[in-house]
Amino acid sequence: MLVFAAIFFSSFGKPFLTAANGGGLPTELGSSAAYFFLSAAYVNNTAFAIFMVLTFVLFWPVIIAETMLQPPRTMFAWSFDGIMPKSVAKVTRRGVPLIATVITIAGAIAAYAWAVYIAKNFFQVIVYATLAQLITHVLIGTSAISFPYRRRALYQASVSNKEIVGVPLVVFAGIGAILTSVFLYWAFFHYPFFGLQAKQNIIYWVGGAILFGLLWYFGARMIRRQAGVDIDRVYAEIPPE
Repeated sequence: MLVFAAIFFSSFGKPFLTAANGGGLPTELGSSAAYFFLSAAYVNNTAFAIFMVLTFVLFWPVIIAETMLQPPRTMFAWSFDGIMPKSVAKVTRRGVPLIATVITIAGAIAAYAWAVYIAKNFFQVIVYATLAQLITHVLIGTSAISFPYRRRALYQASVSNKEIVGVPLVVFAGIGAILTSVFLYWAFFHYPFFGLQAKQNIIYWVGGAILFGLLWYFGARMIRRQAGVDIDRVYAEIPPE
């Protein structure tokens, strides 16, 4: 990555990269040039160009498989915890999570439509999604730091009860997660060539994501409580994972 960054900056310059990643290129150029095209054009070597294209082509099956498997898995956990309807966790006779998969596909289509027709720049959608996702990393890091002290019995019974100089290892992991998230936020806000051009918009998108999550959780909690189910008891023990 450092080598590619050096090639980009020495060949095309910061203004070009800022425009390319932030959707500021002239409309006559079409979509922003991909990294493999810029690198191959600079090196001007066929073998290197093929290698760069393969890194792009072979990357997508892996990332698509990961992104397609993660949402149904998350919805399964929400359904088991009572935050989503139980029907979301239903599977076919072959074990296919049909409803969760349909919801995932619908969400992917909606995100794609947003990137094409509203944001006008898919890279900015990735930036917004990344910054919104980092909020969960901060929450997980905070939970990791407080877990050994707030749930001492559960921590001692877990498989991750290792300590370094008397401090639980999970505390170091939590601190690392928080510091990493803070650094990434700083980098996105400090360097415009990462794609965060309209900084004021990120407040609405990230704030909206947090507000939606809070409303969904407390709404589900209220509905379950009216049915005589206390979903807070779910967090009285550690999940199997």
